[in-house]
Amino acid sequence: MKKVEKTKDLFSKGGLNCAQAIMTVYGKPYGIDAEAAKAYGRPLGGGLGVSGEICGFLSGAAHVLGHAFDHPSEAQARRNTQRKVAAFLKAFKEKHGAVTCNRLLGVERNTAEGEKKIKAHRLVAKCCPGFGRDAARILEELLPERT
Repeated sequence: MKKVEKTKDLFSKGGLNCAQAIMTVYGKPYGIDAEAAKAYGRPLGGGLGVSGEICGFLSGAAHVLGHAFDHPSEAQARRNTQRKVAAFLKAFKEKHGAVTCNRLLGVERNTAEGEKKIKAHRLVAKCCPGFGRDAARILEELLPERT
């Protein structure tokens, strides 16, 4: 569970957004170094462009799965990745009932009222580390064995 905790720490205390944190921790064995994880994950935090859509932890994990299940045949790589991402999203949704930031936090992130509610109730600090923990645990279950 060391990687799970590291994902939470990079998000909570390390200055990375959700997607950057999970990609930094889990991407290295698959060719995603820390700088690439920052760049790839930058637009995904808070749901693509802070739109409140798909949670950044989930988008970041999908990128890792895409690299982890690569294959010389693009068609096979796509099939492998799509199955794993679908399983990942299903497991997360079963646990939390949603996959978007808006639904997970119960606000519309892309509105002034939603952002005000997020800040007033500290929703990101209270809720998102748990979403990151669960996303990381599910990702670990789906990834092939690697160091």
